[in-house]
Amino acid sequence: MFSSVSVPVNGYVKQKKNWIDKARELYKLKRAIRDLSLQEKQLMSLLKEVSNNENAYGGGFQLTRNERIGGVEYSKVPELLNVDLSVYRKPNIEFWKLERI
Repeated sequence: MFSSVSVPVNGYVKQKKNWIDKARELYKLKRAIRDLSLQEKQLMSLLKEVSNNENAYGGGFQLTRNERIGGVEYSKVPELLNVDLSVYRKPNIEFWKLERI
């Protein structure tokens, strides 16, 4: 008797057409977002350039420069070398990544 459950190979379960269609759709969308993100960065760069890197407004738009303070490299703080920082960590964050193979 054959089982309809796929057996994992190296931790992966082979999927059927419905899953493949959704993966293909998501992959295309992610590529489009990547392309749009590149366009966004290019346009922002041009907008900052024509604004002389200053806060600016016009036509109902406003461009404001913000700065975020840099993160701390805790591994370089000598007083913390023997301190277990795991008790101060926030919960793990789960994320998924789709790649073309």
